[in-house]
Amino acid sequence: MTCVRGQMAAVMVALACGVAGTAGAQERAAAGQPAPSEVRVVKDQTTIWNRNPSMVIAVVKAGTVLRAIAREDRWIEVVVPPKEGGKGNTGFLLAAHVEHVAGTPDIPVRQARPSESMWDERGTGTHAAARGPQAQPPAIGIRGFGVGSYTYFQAHDSFEAIFGSAWQPLYGGGAQVVIRDRLFVEGSFEQFKKTGQRVIVSDGEVFPLGIDDRVTINPLTVSAGYRFRSSHNLVTYAGGGVGSYRFRETSDFNDPSENVDERHTSYHVLGGAEFAASRWVFTAFEVQYTSVPNGLGVPGVSGEFGETNLGGVSLRVKLLVGR
Repeated sequence: MTCVRGQMAAVMVALACGVAGTAGAQERAAAGQPAPSEVRVVKDQTTIWNRNPSMVIAVVKAGTVLRAIAREDRWIEVVVPPKEGGKGNTGFLLAAHVEHVAGTPDIPVRQARPSESMWDERGTGTHAAARGPQAQPPAIGIRGFGVGSYTYFQAHDSFEAIFGSAWQPLYGGGAQVVIRDRLFVEGSFEQFKKTGQRVIVSDGEVFPLGIDDRVTINPLTVSAGYRFRSSHNLVTYAGGGVGSYRFRETSDFNDPSENVDERHTSYHVLGGAEFAASRWVFTAFEVQYTSVPNGLGVPGVSGEFGETNLGGVSLRVKLLVGR
């Protein structure tokens, strides 16, 4: 009997909870509070944009479920997920890149003001989604940067003999153009300038002469590549390019004809990661391999070691300012 009474009590509690839940749902419906609408991303690497200023907030994968807030023309405002850096803020993505999965099927429609940055800046009411196959607002950013690099020269024996180490610093700067947050083109100028000492090499053994040997290297390069956005504040990238290396070497007691001032064509590949410190300031860490064939002459120390390539591997840090 005790068992039966316990079962009946459990049934009564369940019924009471069901009645209460139904009543709560009816109250919410009566109060005009439908269940929130949810959408699923159907296009991989879909971009969530900020309205003003127009900038990337996050890039989400296909299958991501998002809470939809409102619809403006071809855009849907969604809550940025916490794993993408969201803190209750919202952003905009294209309606064509999502499908409805739960909640109210009719997302509230909101009329956007022409002055808002998701619209054409001329105030004509032409939506950004109509301006290109990717439906992205025009995004051409120009940034200046300073760069410092630590290079392991391929002619390591020659640099160790003259300067004591094959690792040497270079400093410089340049400018970068970013196109639609995907492509980049940049030009840079760097300098290596150091005084070592002249040496002679006999049977592989180095003998310092105690005479200053001044070397200046000025790489002037142009690079282009592709950017892979991983999150709203992290971008990885890869590219390559060409350049011109000016190599100068002078030494005390040299005949002027023995001094060197030459230019050589260079080729390089690079890859790195860029972090956004703020809307206008970025830091990038980069690895670059450069080849400068016949950048060093056969006579002299490099000839003794059989080293003619002036290139090497560089570890670089960039500070970029701009959009």
